[in-house]
Amino acid sequence: MLGILKSIQRNYIICLLPIIYSLVIVCYPYPKEFDINWRYVEFYNYIGSQPINFENVSVILQQSPDFIFQILIILFAKLNIPIKVLFFIITWVTVFNFLFAYKYYSKKFDVNAPIKSYIIVFCTISVAAVFSGVRNIHALSFIAISMLLYREKKFSLMLLSFLYAVGTHFSISVYGLIFLLINLFRLKTSFIIVTILSLFLLVLNVMPISLYESLLSESLFRKVKFYLMGEDIYLSYFKNFQWNSIFFIFIINYSLLMNFLLFFYKDVRDNDKLNKELALAFLACVLFLFYPNIYGRYYMLLVIYITYYVLLFIKQSIFLELYKMQVFFVYVVMLYVFFKPVFY
Repeated sequence: MLGILKSIQRNYIICLLPIIYSLVIVCYPYPKEFDINWRYVEFYNYIGSQPINFENVSVILQQSPDFIFQILIILFAKLNIPIKVLFFIITWVTVFNFLFAYKYYSKKFDVNAPIKSYIIVFCTISVAAVFSGVRNIHALSFIAISMLLYREKKFSLMLLSFLYAVGTHFSISVYGLIFLLINLFRLKTSFIIVTILSLFLLVLNVMPISLYESLLSESLFRKVKFYLMGEDIYLSYFKNFQWNSIFFIFIINYSLLMNFLLFFYKDVRDNDKLNKELALAFLACVLFLFYPNIYGRYYMLLVIYITYYVLLFIKQSIFLELYKMQVFFVYVVMLYVFFKPVFY
């Protein structure tokens, strides 16, 4: 017990900051259209009123390749534990993982990381993903943990962490492919391969749906149809000239990356610090470059790695200060966009 208390004392900032989000997710009212409400709360209420046996659970789990969250919801429902307890735990672990990764890199590269830098990292974690999507950002946090385990050459634990991430959100499996590419080929070659794949994904929209329905399992077909064959929500904003939405999308999903490429790319090119992590996250974004809505899901990890890099390896400069200011600005924009529907 004393050892646990000492560990918490040494790591208090990464233990306490996640509680902020955990408390908010427990207290705030979920709008009906948010994923957290119609996908998780409604499923929890439904499953709590149904008799559960092996056959019923098998049917539920076969409906989706990412089954871990469903299992947790079933478990909490049948134990009569409020689902907000699950949200509290999942949210705390998610934020903790990203902060823990930052602390790890600061020690690994012998860089002093002041407390305020943890707050900046905290602000780069997507508000919408934490409070609505839940699963995706939780899975991404375990990709961050997997990369730490890779650096420590703990390959069995790395694989376990990766499989947990994929079982939480199947889209995370993309990182497995990209990880293999960047370990088998040079970065330029990997970039060319991923670019070709991104063009191939663009072709999916013109292929007959019946082809995918015959080749894929029912659960995978539903995901491909939903993510790649439906109209991208962000592109619909452009078609309908919804300029406010377009502006917010640009600020949230592109501005930090553009800033990084503009001011810090040469620094990254000239050293190998966090190169695997940045390549992994960047190439995932390139793969879905023509699907802005999906791109935004992978961009969340990229911007966190970018922030790690800038805070740990960029020496004091006007560009560093501008980046920090931009992080806070984007964070305020995310808070406004996300919480506005709750109060109006």
